[in-house]
Amino acid sequence: MARDIEFKALGPNRRQTPWVTDAKLCGTRGQRTPLTGFAIRLAAHVSERFDVVYQGAFFESGIVGPNRNGELCVAPLPDDPLEAISVRVVRRAAR
Repeated sequence: MARDIEFKALGPNRRQTPWVTDAKLCGTRGQRTPLTGFAIRLAAHVSERFDVVYQGAFFESGIVGPNRNGELCVAPLPDDPLEAISVRVVRRAAR
């Protein structure tokens, strides 16, 4: 469900948005400002059973990650625009 996933975006100079959920807008619209990173985490009520694993593809740096559970996914080159993301939700192994 949309309320189970939280995300934030990074813009130029590593400016971060707040964490958002429910498929709300994250970043800017119509300002021609590229996203330069992101992070994804699961809401507390599902994070004990699942991990979220993600990668970012950046124009100059290529693929970064995998990152997981709220870690920032940012290119090693400053302000390298994000062009694609890959996200997987994985059930944790029984303990």
